[in-house]
Amino acid sequence: MKNLFAIMGLATAVVLTSCGGGKAKEDEAARKKREADSLAALEQKRQDSIAAANQVVELKNVVETAQADPQFSTLVELLSNAGLVEKLSDANANYTVFAPTNDAFAKMDQKKLESLKTDLKKKQDLTDLLTYHVAAGKFAAADLKSRPELDMLDEKVLTLKVDGETLKVGNGTVTTADIQCSNGVIHVVDAVLTPPAKKSKAKPAPTTTTTTTTTTATTTTNTNTGGVGGKQTGNETQQVGGKQTGTQTQQVGGKSK
Repeated sequence: MKNLFAIMGLATAVVLTSCGGGKAKEDEAARKKREADSLAALEQKRQDSIAAANQVVELKNVVETAQADPQFSTLVELLSNAGLVEKLSDANANYTVFAPTNDAFAKMDQKKLESLKTDLKKKQDLTDLLTYHVAAGKFAAADLKSRPELDMLDEKVLTLKVDGETLKVGNGTVTTADIQCSNGVIHVVDAVLTPPAKKSKAKPAPTTTTTTTTTTATTTTNTNTGGVGGKQTGNETQQVGGKQTGTQTQQVGGKSK
């Protein structure tokens, strides 16, 4: 009977040991899977980060940028009518465009605007108007704030003024600045700019100058001898810039010495 109990106990131990070993193997397999999944997720994040860093944002030229924005539809139409699309699409040039919105064009005399759109005889007038909104070169808003004037493509001058944080350009105000393009920059304005009557050249941007002031010291030496019996003698020597010497003899008893 004792032997039977011993055999049964041994068998139970073997079964329990076998079950415990299987559980341990399952836990190890689950752990390895979790590690593998975690490593895979980290690698995917790394690859996504590299792809984002290498992604290059391709800028559009000033015309394409305007075409992509519905608020410039009137401007785009007028640029096409004036034959300026090709010029302002030049990849080898840089332009600063003050772009009036549709709302800005709506403030114009609508008969005049319609005439500029449709009358071929007005094409030069249209070209002059539009080129007064374009300057050669790329000028950020920060650059413009340091300039009193800017030469425009129509050979006329646009006046610039800073009012607090606001940039005034001619009769308009920049509402959105520094829209980057592949061949320049666009500044949105709230009015159609009115060109001056005459052509001229812009004043240069002010330069910073340093003024140095030299002061020559003046040294005065006084030697006074106090009164003797109510009499006073004195010698005064003055030296200015080390060049001029004067001697003054004061009265002694009412007489000069």
